[in-house]
Amino acid sequence: IRLKGDTLMNEKERAESLSHCKWVDEVICPCPWIITQPFIDENNIDYVAHDGLPYVSANSTDIYDFVKKQGRFIATQRTEGISTTDLINRIVRRYNEFVLRNLKRGTSRKELNVSWTRAKRIELRHNMKKMESNIEKWMEDPDTFMDDFVKIFGPHGKIKNKIEAKKQQIKKEGGYTTWGLKYAVGCCVCVSAAYLVSRNYVAHSQWQAKSS
Repeated sequence: IRLKGDTLMNEKERAESLSHCKWVDEVICPCPWIITQPFIDENNIDYVAHDGLPYVSANSTDIYDFVKKQGRFIATQRTEGISTTDLINRIVRRYNEFVLRNLKRGTSRKELNVSWTRAKRIELRHNMKKMESNIEKWMEDPDTFMDDFVKIFGPHGKIKNKIEAKKQQIKKEGGYTTWGLKYAVGCCVCVSAAYLVSRNYVAHSQWQAKSS
């Protein structure tokens, strides 16, 4: 299996998954990457099934050529959209979404192999998208702007509550010495977000003034 490069499942897991297929009677594991005539004879293999395209190796233009000549080769068809490569591509394209989802579900950063800074960047990007959506709402109904702003950035708003909760958590974990840096980063994020919101609100007010 090492010849396939990086895989999601190891050899034992792959063999186990195959054994649960209703069309599989027996799984031979481990087995050679390139089958040979002695291997076929030893295991009483009647037919070999694989993708019909020539499978090239270092010493052969098609490792299944000898089986094809015996009339014991069955060509299989690939199913569009369910290959491992396609599944990995779909996950990679939505990497941030899945990281954020799993963090919210209780998976640790260590399990996801995600650093603190990367996790915060993903969370910030997600929050900025939400804020863009809120800005559109405020543009349509400016009267709700101040209420929403105070709920988020006010003295008893969500941002301050989250920072205080995080501060207490870090103290309990014995990592208070790192709080200064994290607090500074949090403040920068809050200030940046407040600036963006205020700028959009001012621009909208100016636009309204000109329109009237």
